[in-house]
Amino acid sequence: MTTAAHPAPVLNADFRPMSYFPLSLLCWQDAVQAVFTGRVSVVAEYDAWARSPSTRIRLPSVVALRRYRQPPRRVAFTRFNVFLRDRFTCQYCGKVFPASALTFEHVLPRSRGGQTTWTNIVTACVPCNTAKGNSVRIRPLRAPKKPTRSRVRVAPGRSVLGGTAGVAGNPSRKRVGTARCGVRTVCLPPTRVRAIDKIARTGSTHRYSSGNEAWL
Repeated sequence: MTTAAHPAPVLNADFRPMSYFPLSLLCWQDAVQAVFTGRVSVVAEYDAWARSPSTRIRLPSVVALRRYRQPPRRVAFTRFNVFLRDRFTCQYCGKVFPASALTFEHVLPRSRGGQTTWTNIVTACVPCNTAKGNSVRIRPLRAPKKPTRSRVRVAPGRSVLGGTAGVAGNPSRKRVGTARCGVRTVCLPPTRVRAIDKIARTGSTHRYSSGNEAWL
């Protein structure tokens, strides 16, 4: 079993996801260790087992922190959060694009003293970014502003493109993280996102089929 197999999404102590997009995950080894050390409780399980000579445990598929962790109030200024704020929509032509076809654009060009801040950066497609250049006469459809946390949180089971959740705003691509341990942020297939959201809303448990077993 690889370290990227059977990731366990981490919920806060109130059973709400720490974040929807990207999603905080533990690899199965760290999830099992967190269960044994009492740092998390198991919300749902895989149909897969980890074994040692004296112990056999079903792998957690969703875990929740035992102590509530206050979410950060400040939204980090990143390229991807700019795309989330603008809903992956070019602020000049109004069309929606995957993240790979977008860039961010300085409303007041840097050559004219424009700064890289929430209020001077908008999402733009490559053609519009090229066409605008250093012009100050071309204005975005909406004036940029600093977003709230709810603005950059994607609804569970959906992408900002209106389809199912994918990777970096592209619903046609799906992946389950990188082959390394520790908490990481990745995007999950839409069926998994919907199941996690149902757990958060109803507290019901789920199991995900797999015949694999791993040695602790």
